[in-house]
Amino acid sequence: MFLRAWGYASVLVAMGVLGGCASPAMTTWEPSNPWLDREFAFAPGLVDASESELFALDPELLAALRSPKMQRASADHRIQYLVDTLVDNKQIPFIYAAGHSTGAAETWRNRSGDCLSLTVLAYAMAQELKLLVSMQEINGTVVFDRRGSIDYRVGHVNVFVHRHMPNETAIATSLNRGVVIDFEPSYGASRSGKSLSRQSILARYYNNLGAEYLANGNSTKAYAYFKAAMQTDPGFTAAATNMAWLYWHKGYAKATEGVLVMAVAANSESDTAVRGLHRLLMAQGRTQEAQHYQALLEAREKQQPYYWIDQGLDQLQARNYRRAIESLERAQALTTGFSEVHRYLAVAYLQDGKPDKAQEQLTTLEQIDSHDPALAAINRKIMASRKTSL
Repeated sequence: MFLRAWGYASVLVAMGVLGGCASPAMTTWEPSNPWLDREFAFAPGLVDASESELFALDPELLAALRSPKMQRASADHRIQYLVDTLVDNKQIPFIYAAGHSTGAAETWRNRSGDCLSLTVLAYAMAQELKLLVSMQEINGTVVFDRRGSIDYRVGHVNVFVHRHMPNETAIATSLNRGVVIDFEPSYGASRSGKSLSRQSILARYYNNLGAEYLANGNSTKAYAYFKAAMQTDPGFTAAATNMAWLYWHKGYAKATEGVLVMAVAANSESDTAVRGLHRLLMAQGRTQEAQHYQALLEAREKQQPYYWIDQGLDQLQARNYRRAIESLERAQALTTGFSEVHRYLAVAYLQDGKPDKAQEQLTTLEQIDSHDPALAAINRKIMASRKTSL
């Protein structure tokens, strides 16, 4: 089942926009109280999803899973049922739907969901089938997605069902450790992951909802869900980074720095938090303080699409078209929705004498942005190139 991963979203913090602007009046910010409830008109009722609601199953599905026949079946049979229902179901397949996370019951009724939604459904079903199951976060599986004017860094989660079942000695002798149910196997099925608790998944769910509200311009709801994510799992730094982005774009510079410092302290490997803190310090002219974070970023920059885009542009300008293609293809593998990647690749392929490859990139570019001013010019050059080669 080949699906684009949408495990959890983290806004890529860009701090240069408000550099030099004065912060508006706000509640005194302290590390022990990182919230700006008054500024964002927060009320507890704004977050209307609980852990039990997230994992609750549709009543009809629940009845089927709890039927005596299913409960008496062997562990292998129950695992196979899970796989057949969610992954190999050809008659009523589950469809991937990006950009919106849902609870298990809604995902089942919709027969669709993003990566996190489908993982929650698979986990909840496996638990009802009395399988030893865990949700896991897959390291090193990051994709960048652009929605409107905001770029998102998207992580990945999946489900691992253990074959060693309690009180079943026949299964305990199996040589197979278990089965991974992954709705984007090219991203995570062959990689070991970090086990996540229900609370950790709930935090990622809250974070995704916050990112949705942020993309739709609802700052109050975005704040409420980012806050809920941070409180539910303090170690989940993506939520803190997203909150920092929200604070900054509302002009709360001191609170932005405080939240980013907290995020980096909680997880020094969080490159988005480190990048955000570096950009904030640079925007404020605090270059010496920023150097420490710059060193951390340089060690990780090759994992970011922007590095490869810059490399590709440099090679294009130097007329090293094959090297430009190599760099831009690296950027393409890390992104979705980045029109400039496909625009530059189309030019590089064309200059390298590959008009068919250039046309493929132009088609993708048109799907992303049909009003891109480069479309017509590049298309004319492709047609001219084909005529010349006849």
